[in-house]
Amino acid sequence: MISTSSQAARTAPARQRTPWARRAGLALLAIILALATAGALYQAGASAADRRAFPAPGQLVDVGGFKMHILCSGSATGAPTVILDTLSGGSMLSWAWVQPEVARGARVCSFDRAGYGWSEPDPQPESAARAARNLHALLASAGVPGPYVLVGHSKGGIYARAYAAAYPAEVAGMALIDASTPTQFERHPEWLAQERSFGRMAALFPLLARLGLFHLFFARGGEIDFAELPRPAHDALAAFWSSPEFWQRQRASIAAGPRIFAEARGLGGLGDMPLMVVSAASGGQPGWAELQNELAALSRNSAHRLVPGATHASLVFNPAHARQVAAAILDLVAAVRAHAQVRG
Repeated sequence: MISTSSQAARTAPARQRTPWARRAGLALLAIILALATAGALYQAGASAADRRAFPAPGQLVDVGGFKMHILCSGSATGAPTVILDTLSGGSMLSWAWVQPEVARGARVCSFDRAGYGWSEPDPQPESAARAARNLHALLASAGVPGPYVLVGHSKGGIYARAYAAAYPAEVAGMALIDASTPTQFERHPEWLAQERSFGRMAALFPLLARLGLFHLFFARGGEIDFAELPRPAHDALAAFWSSPEFWQRQRASIAAGPRIFAEARGLGGLGDMPLMVVSAASGGQPGWAELQNELAALSRNSAHRLVPGATHASLVFNPAHARQVAAAILDLVAAVRAHAQVRG
């Protein structure tokens, strides 16, 4: 049996340690708050510097209650006009290698989807139909004449097809660059699980951005997929990826993904529309090549090119791979102009 005096002797040191534990906890909390404050101040200063360093290179055009950004280059004479719609993340900066090459032989425009880059957020939820409506309003307000050759990379391929379905008379051809397909998550639920896992992880990213950690990552030499872009585009894209607004928008887009893909399941074939499918030869998940082959079957006038050594992202971010993508787009433009068969 343990005596009362023995119990007191054992519990006394614990009581004596309590004030020190509290002080240590308060000190740790103070350090965390100080670091958070410093990070927030660093983020505010870096964001202000980004706004000064990276003005919009193109036009900001009202599309009905908010503005979107578009940049056009190349010859203003002759048709069709090439419209570049990018992968998830929505910035025209992704086309920094491709657009100048295409501009050698055609009028070409890239744009920031709503809420990305220099474009203002859309008050309406993201959807394939809404993306088509926004692009249609942007092209009309910016005075970009059709007909168009629509180029869609990854998720941009869904939106290119949605535009063609909504405005078929305006579309003369289409290039799908390692494009997504409406049924990919239905046929490969493991991909959807991966997407949702990333979405859960990305829930922390707006907070990390507010604390300046993404700015610090890039400032310390960190890189992501777009490391090979030309320096001005790279630095501007890094600035956008360092903002909490980007990650809030990206989280919302990821969450809307299954609904958007379900909406797009009704998209039909392209008939005889000239179609160029360009696919990465490396890094694809099992089943991706089959889906790419099915995209090439959407039109009776199509060709399918593989870019050796390319991955999903390097098709536009790597200069050598991007040149091959640009060449494929120009070959498609030539077929549209000549009313000829698209050649692989």
